[in-house]
Amino acid sequence: MRDLLKTLDFIHSKGIMHRDIKPSNILIDEKGTLKLMDFDLAEFYTSKDMGKTRKKWTNVGTEGYRAPELMLN
Repeated sequence: MRDLLKTLDFIHSKGIMHRDIKPSNILIDEKGTLKLMDFDLAEFYTSKDMGKTRKKWTNVGTEGYRAPELMLN
């Protein structure tokens, strides 16, 4: 779990929001290294964009893995 959180912290620091975190998008290689896959729904943002673009993030991602607040319309 720490590796996943470190990975998410890193991509967020680069202005990338993955938007589809689920078990099938998290792989672990033979050396035990976590690999975050499937950036098809990823969104690039800046900190000042965050509030402006949040509305278009609703209903994005795999149902059952989306944050509840993103399912509000």
